[in-house]
Amino acid sequence: MPARNMLAHLFKDDPLRARVREIIHDALGVHFTIDALSSDQLRIRLSPTPPPDVEQSLNAEAREFHSRAQYIKTASDGVQAFVGIVCATLSGDYKAILIDEPEAFLHPPLARRLGYELSRNLKEGGSLLAATHSSDFLVGCLQASTNVRVVRLEYSDGESRGRIVDSATLSKMFKTPLFRSTNVISALFHDGVVVTESDNDRAFYAEIYYRLSEQEKGLPSLLFVNAQNKQTIRDLVRPLREFGVPAAAVVDIDILKDGGSDWIQWLKAVRIPNAMHVGLAHLRASLHNIYKSHGMDMKEGGVDQLDRRDQAAAHELFDQLQQYGLFVVRNGELESWLAELGIRSKKSNWTVEMLDRLGGNPTDSTYVRPSEGDVWQFMRSVVAWVKIASRKGVD
Repeated sequence: MPARNMLAHLFKDDPLRARVREIIHDALGVHFTIDALSSDQLRIRLSPTPPPDVEQSLNAEAREFHSRAQYIKTASDGVQAFVGIVCATLSGDYKAILIDEPEAFLHPPLARRLGYELSRNLKEGGSLLAATHSSDFLVGCLQASTNVRVVRLEYSDGESRGRIVDSATLSKMFKTPLFRSTNVISALFHDGVVVTESDNDRAFYAEIYYRLSEQEKGLPSLLFVNAQNKQTIRDLVRPLREFGVPAAAVVDIDILKDGGSDWIQWLKAVRIPNAMHVGLAHLRASLHNIYKSHGMDMKEGGVDQLDRRDQAAAHELFDQLQQYGLFVVRNGELESWLAELGIRSKKSNWTVEMLDRLGGNPTDSTYVRPSEGDVWQFMRSVVAWVKIASRKGVD
């Protein structure tokens, strides 16, 4: 007689039940078992000890074992969800599995494990279609299979659009230590990404954005990540743009020192048309020579050190870069922001002191709130580029 439901199928199929038990024990540290003692239904129980050989019997040993095991309905929502999905997907000969937000109720490691198990245990020729907001679930899928295709859905300016993420590129990105260390795969689930030169930059700009979002409504969901240095920003931005993710690069003004092929790599990373490369390269070189010939440290004062006409030329260059999501700190460097707060340290000490000076309690009179100009306006320009559907540099 064929099994009438999922549990009946698992109850009759010893090898399949053992496989389910192995997955659940590895993930949750408990042993899956099916209690048949009730006259009208089968019940899932979770035991701290392995089931005896008489698991499916009705004798005293089986009754004692099941009485000590936890009934699945008394477990947490996450445990119920994980066990239920594993049982449902492995119990049938499915060619296609459709599942909506499988990560619901699961903490990140369990969401990753679920993605791994669902991908690994697909029947030959089968397909898994999952709608998810979880980078952990996606990473689990990537760990189990090289044939993962992602369709990234975006909604902006009243328009919806979808973009297929190339599976080979995605797999390569996941295997790259730089990408894994920054958890940049999470970018696929955000409205946009801001890539900074270092963790100090990331911490500061993320805090600025947080305060803006407290005060100004309708801001996009942004993920802030940091590269290892200025050059590796390009390694993060380029593939994200290929995936259709609005990835903004934030750099200090000393990007002007990057001449020759380095400069061209910047333009390519943010997808500036080749026809513009020569003109932008010439303007960059001219500005760099002005700073160098006058012995000026461009990080100390930035554009304001130049005379009026050269300032206009610098703003022209940076305006064009900004249209393509490359944002240059025109007043020099990270440490030039919010000078009125009087932070004189450099690098990590500056960041620590600045974050402390910004304050942590919004009800405190010393709490620094967004205003016009300075870094607040700089971050608003990043937000504006991410929000506009017609942004340049992202297909």
